[in-house]
Amino acid sequence: MRSDNNFFDVEKFIAYVKNQGITKENYTNMVISATCYRDNELNDFYHVGEKLAEIRDELIKYLIDRHQETNGTQESLIQDLKNHALYQQWNSNRFFSTILWCYLEGGVLDRIMTITRHRPHPEPYLKSDRSLFFRTNDEPYTEPDFHSISRDTPKTSIQPLTMLIISGVVAVFFILGMKLYKRRIHIINKVRIEGDGLYYDIRGNIIENA
Repeated sequence: MRSDNNFFDVEKFIAYVKNQGITKENYTNMVISATCYRDNELNDFYHVGEKLAEIRDELIKYLIDRHQETNGTQESLIQDLKNHALYQQWNSNRFFSTILWCYLEGGVLDRIMTITRHRPHPEPYLKSDRSLFFRTNDEPYTEPDFHSISRDTPKTSIQPLTMLIISGVVAVFFILGMKLYKRRIHIINKVRIEGDGLYYDIRGNIIENA
């Protein structure tokens, strides 16, 4: 691949077939075939590239954990990997199988053994602060007092917000109740009588619109 992550085009292939004295008809067909093949290879490569980061992390984690357990040689570590399901997963794809051996033969095992040699106690494979889960060897162990923790830990007070919400709800119901109450009185005191084909509203001793 070039430095800008673009694959080489078919320029070298075109120059090759020209130098071989191939006829124009065969030359054209070969160039078209090579171009299509290259495009298919690019599509396959970028498709599996989406999965590569995930299985690479699984591979590194397995190699570190396994070497911590056995403290064996590179050869024994590779043999253990071949007996693991991860190896079958890597070999299920022709790109992955090539990349796997680039990892194994390109110094990855040396770096793993160097890391584990300087860290006799394996660190957890977590993207978190190690101090949150482990104490140092010089730090004495004390059993936590859960009662004091629960008593001393400040809690966020939600009482003001709760009281505000309750007050708002009560005010709404109060206003709604007053309106319904006044409407009920209005309906009770309102009597309609018929006279001369007309209806009149009577409230108390007053006939409206009379």
